[in-house]
Amino acid sequence: MSVMNRWLLACVVLCGFAGSAGAADVPVLGPYQPPPVRPLYSWTGCYIGVNMGGGAAPKSRVDTIGTFAPPGTSLGDMTARGVAGGGQLGCDYQVGSFVFGLQGLLDLSGMKGSNVLPTTILVNNSFVQTFATVTGRIGYTVLPTLLVYAKAGGAFVHDLYNISTPDGEDVPFFAGTMTVAPSNAVFNPSAIPTLTTNGGNLAITNVLTPGGPAALVPAATPVALGSKSTIGWTAGFGAEWAFAHAPVSLSLEYSYMHFGSTQVPFLSAIVPGLVFPIDISQSIHTVLFGINLRFGNGPGY
Repeated sequence: MSVMNRWLLACVVLCGFAGSAGAADVPVLGPYQPPPVRPLYSWTGCYIGVNMGGGAAPKSRVDTIGTFAPPGTSLGDMTARGVAGGGQLGCDYQVGSFVFGLQGLLDLSGMKGSNVLPTTILVNNSFVQTFATVTGRIGYTVLPTLLVYAKAGGAFVHDLYNISTPDGEDVPFFAGTMTVAPSNAVFNPSAIPTLTTNGGNLAITNVLTPGGPAALVPAATPVALGSKSTIGWTAGFGAEWAFAHAPVSLSLEYSYMHFGSTQVPFLSAIVPGLVFPIDISQSIHTVLFGINLRFGNGPGY
């Protein structure tokens, strides 16, 4: 073997050892794993907000003990209508495309209604003063920032009631009773009619009717007052839109509240100390638009 060939063989051997040593120092790369995809928006968090809308409250009344009609007689139906507004707060937790939450709501109401008692000329007046709900809700994210949901839970309502004489017409009552005297009541010719005050209401005494002494109550005057707080249940549905890069969401929802029948005590304004019950059934329908300020949730990136 020539000298040149020996040098070439030595170079090949040395290069082989050097390549093996270098390969041992090169790290082995595993398969590529992309970072997890985070949601465009997360509904997990809490919120506080205000709402405004309107409602309708169908009611029916039954004379419990026969104050104005035989016991069990219907005193008519009405629907109180008006605006409603207040506030809400709650928290949500998102799992995949589903959102679970709890919410409390308290609203003042302007829902009012009236009807004429079928057996007299007196007027039933009703005012839904306030209502509240505590509900759980479950929703589905149709879009990352659009949630449709259903809700259900407990409900509370406080109502004010009165029974009054009609506008533009004075009404005679038999003395010491809630019974309307005949319309042909006449003043006692042997006595001077007297204007008296009873519980802040005016009444003209010394009036005679074919049935005996009576008092003439002026038009549009309450003759009995009542109030009641009632607990029931509620269910509803709605949709909420969140701004992806701002802590604000907008909602629109319908709710139904059911309170069944409850016995409401009425205090007479023309017979001192007289209290009588009336059975009142009630439900409420509301449509509310809400604006919420959200905390702890927002963009997922």
